[in-house]
This record gives sequence, structure tokens and C-alpha cells, in this order.
Amino acid sequence: MMAVAVREKTPAQPSQERHQGRITSRETVAHKYLVDVLSGLRFLHSHGIAHRDVSLENILLRNGCAVLADFGLCVPELSSVSTSSLSRASWNHRTTAGAFCCDETVGKDYYMAPEIVARERYDPRRADIWATGIAFFILWHFRL
Repeated sequence: MMAVAVREKTPAQPSQERHQGRITSRETVAHKYLVDVLSGLRFLHSHGIAHRDVSLENILLRNGCAVLADFGLCVPELSSVSTSSLSRASWNHRTTAGAFCCDETVGKDYYMAPEIVARERYDPRRADIWATGIAFFILWHFRL
């Protein structure tokens, strides 16, 4: 069995660029985008995949919806990967006592969870949620 990432060819643009103009009721719009992104993360996480690079640059807008992009740093939870097709030693994360852990420092500095900055082992799904919070804090509190 082999995991394959498929993406739709989309004319979407990074949300950072889209928000450079003034938007009326930007909190309402940002909230809708937050729900969209969290829905995408829920889908990934429910399939044992962590994004590890959530940022405004990797959230695209298409037809009024926010979608996650750039899956280059995604990592699967070992328990969800077929060991017949992958060597466990090739992955820099492990499942320990039910926890999905990484020790690799990846992602954009401004969006990194404190445990990543401290170079501690971390749950990449929780780090995805942290980075999402940072992205939407920026949308809610700053005019881009």
C-alpha cells in the first residue's frame, strides 16, 4: 500500500495576499476561514497525518473557502502506515503510549509551538493547532 497526496489544480491565492485590501466584518470572514482550516486539519489528523507547516502562506482561498496547501512537510503517524512498504527507521517520529511524537524542527519560526522552539519532542497535531491559532490571531488583530 502506498500513500499518495492528490491536490486539485486551483487558481487560489495565498490568504496573506487576499487580505491586503480592506475587508468589511473581517472577524466574521476570518472566523469562517478558521472553521474551514480546522475542518481540513480534522480530516488530516483523523487519517493519522500531521501537516507541520500551517501558516498564512499555506492557507489558500478558493470560492470563498479557505483550504490548506503545501503538504511537503506532512508526516504520517507510524501506527497508520503500512510497515510492509516503509521502513520504520526512515521516519523521524514515533508513536509512544498512544502519543504521536516528533523531534524534528520544521515549519516557519513565527508559527512554531513553544515545545518545537525548545527542541523538545512534540505532538505534531497539537503543533498544527498552535500554528493555526497564530495564523488566525494575525488575521483577527492586524490589517494585512
